[in-house]
Amino acid sequence: MPKFVGKPGYLDTLRIQSLEAAQKGNIARALDLAKRYHARRPDDVRVLNHLAHMHQKLGDWAGVIKYGRRSYDLEPVGKHLGILLDAYARLGRFEPLAEFCKVELKRRTWMDALREPGVQLRLVATQIRARLSVRAQHRREQRLRKQEERRQLVERARRAEAARRAAIEAEPTGSGSIPEAARRVEAADKAHAQLEPPSWPVLTLPALRLDVLADVSDLAADLKGMDRKALSDRVPCVELADIYVKHEGLEDLFQRQFHALNVRVEFKGAREGTAEYLGVGLYYEAKTEDRPDGVLEVWINTDTGAALAWPAHLTSGAAHCSPEGAAAFKPLTPGDVMALAERATRKSREAAAEQLRPHLRSLQEALEREFTVLQDQRRAEWDAAVAAMAKPDASRLAAPQGDLAERTDRFLREVDDLVARRTVQASVHPMDLRRLRLPVMLCSVLITRRESSRAVLVAYNPLTRHFEPLPCHHCDRDSYGLGATDTGELRCARCVKH
Repeated sequence: MPKFVGKPGYLDTLRIQSLEAAQKGNIARALDLAKRYHARRPDDVRVLNHLAHMHQKLGDWAGVIKYGRRSYDLEPVGKHLGILLDAYARLGRFEPLAEFCKVELKRRTWMDALREPGVQLRLVATQIRARLSVRAQHRREQRLRKQEERRQLVERARRAEAARRAAIEAEPTGSGSIPEAARRVEAADKAHAQLEPPSWPVLTLPALRLDVLADVSDLAADLKGMDRKALSDRVPCVELADIYVKHEGLEDLFQRQFHALNVRVEFKGAREGTAEYLGVGLYYEAKTEDRPDGVLEVWINTDTGAALAWPAHLTSGAAHCSPEGAAAFKPLTPGDVMALAERATRKSREAAAEQLRPHLRSLQEALEREFTVLQDQRRAEWDAAVAAMAKPDASRLAAPQGDLAERTDRFLREVDDLVARRTVQASVHPMDLRRLRLPVMLCSVLITRRESSRAVLVAYNPLTRHFEPLPCHHCDRDSYGLGATDTGELRCARCVKH
């Protein structure tokens, strides 16, 4: 997990400002400051408890469980237990509550029971109440299930009676005349042209969807109206010492990394230079029951807009620049910082989705179990309906086929609703910003497309030890494929293909 760099005492300032905002009733501001602190020090029990209590004030009991459980795992003391037990009970999650109490009672020794007898009694009482609530919940679910089964039986009987009445009313009342349909039925019965009714089709479950949204509203409100002094405090400048920059073999490395698509590429040479980057610390969280979260850090080249990621330990030793060093950075306005941070947030959605894949797999397994139960239930209903109907012949085969198509469509709609309810939504928020200058090798490349040519500078980054990709001018995707239009605009492989 990346550890972001801040000024000496800056983290304590964040924590104190969060406490003051909470005392003034500004919970949204307090949460923003506390989460920024939490992103840098995820195991600070004080801030975890502070976050749990603020979510309690908002009535967000899932957030109370998320931060309160982490706090209790780090420091299992009785004073952190009450709010956690209340949150489980408020959400009606009695099974995990009973299991949590059971584990805690096994973990606590007789010395803990003597030291905190009230905690021991509360765990025992809570476990008993949770087990009773689970049993009551199971009985209630079983009663509702039986009511639903009886309702479906009554509905099927009503439909069968309606169909029978409609058939009786459709019969002719003349003197023994037989309609054409009845003659076809009689002929088919005489020929013993019996056909098997259709069986329930084998349906597959679609993959669970994951929607990752970029939310920059808090940062936009924070940067709005900021002057240069406040912006320099919000976005500190840092530097690294003793950076080795490779000078040899750059052309061969360029040829291995980049490939020409619809252009001719010529490597013209390399020179030393500097590049500036905006590091954006991002916090992502999935809106599920256990709400998994984490932090990412994306670096944006302020000149090319390329989004990069390198191991956190490479910049963990970055020191704050002196006033003279900070003055050497290119001036950025709050609007420039906001545009770069928004770009980093968009670029980080794929990385956040990748981090959430293990959690998504567990949800997919639960969804598959629920889908299997639902499909088995609908298949059993269809088999019972087939067993109840007369064996169809050639003339009466359309009726069960139409009934099966109607049941299948209804089942697919149920599956769509099931997948929609289980769709995972996650959000990515930019929280921490800092600027960095690096010595790089700037390589000049000439890209030629028919009659037009364009010179491009490609930076070799000493931290990643690779060339940085170039953003596509059409879809804004970073790419190592070099393509261009007749006017010289850069294109990635996908845009060239389409």
